[in-house]
Amino acid sequence: MAGSVLLLHGNRQTHDIFKSRIGALVKKLRKMNLEVSSSSPHTEGPIIYDILDGDDVETRGWWDKNEHFGGIDGVIERLSSNEASVEPSSSPSSSPCSSYVGIVGFSQGARLVTLLAARPDFADIFPNVRWVIAASGYHDDCWPKGSGFGPVPKEKSIPVPSLHVIGKSDKLVSPSSSMSASSLFIDPTIHLHEGGHHVPMRSADLKVYVSFIETAMAGGGEEGEQQQQLPNPPKPKKRTAAPTTKPPGPPSPEDLEEQMDEIEALTSIYEPSEFVLLTSPTEFPQKFRVFAFPWCSQGVWLEFLLPPGYPSSSSPGVSLRHSLNLLQFRSCHEGAVLKVAREAVERGEGMCCCMGGEEGGEARRSEATEPKTCGTERARAR
Repeated sequence: MAGSVLLLHGNRQTHDIFKSRIGALVKKLRKMNLEVSSSSPHTEGPIIYDILDGDDVETRGWWDKNEHFGGIDGVIERLSSNEASVEPSSSPSSSPCSSYVGIVGFSQGARLVTLLAARPDFADIFPNVRWVIAASGYHDDCWPKGSGFGPVPKEKSIPVPSLHVIGKSDKLVSPSSSMSASSLFIDPTIHLHEGGHHVPMRSADLKVYVSFIETAMAGGGEEGEQQQQLPNPPKPKKRTAAPTTKPPGPPSPEDLEEQMDEIEALTSIYEPSEFVLLTSPTEFPQKFRVFAFPWCSQGVWLEFLLPPGYPSSSSPGVSLRHSLNLLQFRSCHEGAVLKVAREAVERGEGMCCCMGGEEGGEARRSEATEPKTCGTERARAR
């Protein structure tokens, strides 16, 4: 194993929620022979929030704002525990966190990344970390006074290679605060995106993340005195290539004709801004998105995938695509929308299945509380 990556979730999130939100990056990391941390008492924030409005998951935080970082030493001890490591070291004298080669933090987790990296004993706690990614991170004058933190770091004083992901439209953490946090690092890499308070997972964004990680693992960039003390990256083990699977072929002529008719019908029903065909007519399986809730300005889409056997012998796959955070679109609402949309698809005999799924999803979401940043205008009549 080449190493592990520690995920630090945001406030009112959990490790697994954050991990699912950056699922595309997790897949890229695994292809790079990097394992990702798992949910445990040591990778979940110690602050537990009450379950809100039917959510079935207790959300967490790394510290409460009223504690003024009073519990941050406990967080460090929590992360330094043996059980925090994905692959505990066989050497009892080595650091429990020695398997980690990178850290990815979001929002409050990104702030924690900066707090950790600024500690004089960071290299002792995480001796093999070669890079950090801070998404929607922030910096303020409230610096922990606990043992081991030292004074507020000066600009360009943290030697760890860092990538700072900053949303130009972030309403929860201002871009200027994120830039201020990045200025504490010696040679920060900045990735600006047009979105808000989330980690973008588009193809172009993933290329930035992968390029940064590959460069850092190879020892690229300026080498300050402290950076030279970082160990060389472990050599990856030889891996046997997995057997290749044959991509799905095109549907039968009858199914293909019905699929094309359905796509043509959806194209005529929806405005161009409400329907996006993601594949060409000769690509299979066919994939497209429908703008689910017109009253939501930030964009919540139902994505449909038509398998080769649709509609004669199989149903379309249905998923949700959006950039809302957990406070704007709660997991219980997201699950309810998907459940009703999928049930509507299964019941869609004799009609446009995907249209039925979209109508079912929109109807269920209109019953739930609207995301805070969305408009209050109700869904238009189709």
